[in-house]
Amino acid sequence: ALRRKLAAALTHFRFLTRYVELGNEYNFTTKAGDYVRLVLRPQHEAMREVFPEGKVMNAGLGGVASDWWREFVDAGGLEYVDALSVHPGHFPRAPEFWEGWDGWVFRPQMLRVFETLAARGLDAQKEVWVTEAYAPSSPHLSCVDMRTAADYLVREYCLLLALGTRVVEWYQFRDGTWFSAAPRPDDVEYNFGIVYADFNPKPQNVAYGGMTEQLEGAACIGRLDLGADDLYGVRFRHGEGEFVDVLWSYRERHECDLAWWPPEQFAGKHRMPSEPWVERWKAPVEVSLPASGGVTVTDLMGNSRRLQPIRGQVRLRLTGSPIYVRGLGALPVSRKVW
Repeated sequence: ALRRKLAAALTHFRFLTRYVELGNEYNFTTKAGDYVRLVLRPQHEAMREVFPEGKVMNAGLGGVASDWWREFVDAGGLEYVDALSVHPGHFPRAPEFWEGWDGWVFRPQMLRVFETLAARGLDAQKEVWVTEAYAPSSPHLSCVDMRTAADYLVREYCLLLALGTRVVEWYQFRDGTWFSAAPRPDDVEYNFGIVYADFNPKPQNVAYGGMTEQLEGAACIGRLDLGADDLYGVRFRHGEGEFVDVLWSYRERHECDLAWWPPEQFAGKHRMPSEPWVERWKAPVEVSLPASGGVTVTDLMGNSRRLQPIRGQVRLRLTGSPIYVRGLGALPVSRKVW
C-alpha cells in the first residue's frame, strides 16, 4: 500500500523536479540496515517504475556518524541513490575545526562521504548535496555572534564547493521554525535565519549577497597553497578568464573553538564586535602573494579597494573574515582540501 501511494505521488508531482528526497534525518531514529531495506529500496524501485528519469536522494542525514554511515554503505545504500543528501552537523564549531575527534565536526563528516565514494569509484557517478548547511546566531553565549556566523557562511560554502559538493542549501532564510515564524532569542532553533523573523537582514544576508555577486557562474578550481594549513584560499574561475580567490585565516579562533576552561583565558575579551558589520578578528596574518598588476580586494560587506604589487608581490592581511581577491598570479592549487 505504501509503495502504491508513493507511485501515485511521484506520478502527480514529477513535473516539479527530477530530484526526489523522501524523509528527513531518519538516521536519528532508524538503524541504517532497516532504513535501506524498508524505506530506501522500495522508494528506489517505485521511482524506477513510474519516474525512471528521476533522481533518488536519501533522506538527509543529520550528521554523518561513522557507525551509521558504515552500516548504510554495507547494506547497499549507495546502490539506491543518485544523489546523497547530508546535513554535516558541527554547530557551534567553525567548519575548519578538527582536533582528532571523529564526532559532530564538519571536516571528518564531509571527508567520510567523499572518501567513501572515491574508494568505491563512485565519485563521478554520485552527486553530493548538502541540504542543510548552517551557522545559527542565537545571542546565547554558547553560540557564535551574527558577524562570525556571516564569516562561517562564506567559509562553509567555499569549502563545500572545493570538496566537490554539487548543491548547497543554506538552512535557513528566515528566523523561526516551520510552525512558528516568530522571534525567540533563547532557543537556538529559532535563530538559523539570515534575516530576522520580520525580514530585516542580518550580516549573514549581506554576506550571502556579496558571495553570490562574486562567485555566481564561477567554477571552483580547488584549494590554494598559502604556505600553512590554517591559511585558506579557494580559487574560482569565471569562464576562461578571471580568477576570484576567497582567502581567510583560521589561526585566530572563535571562543567556541577553544577549550572552555579555564575561563581566565577570556579575561578582558568580548565575544561580540561593537557593530555587526565590524569584523571581530584582532590577529591578522600577513601574506605576500604573486600579482603582475593591480589587485582588487573586496571584504565580506562588499567594500572594495585597489592594491598595487611591489616587485611582483602584493601584501594581504588575512583574518577569519573571508576576502575576495581578483588579480592574483599563479599559485599551487589542489583538489584536495584536507
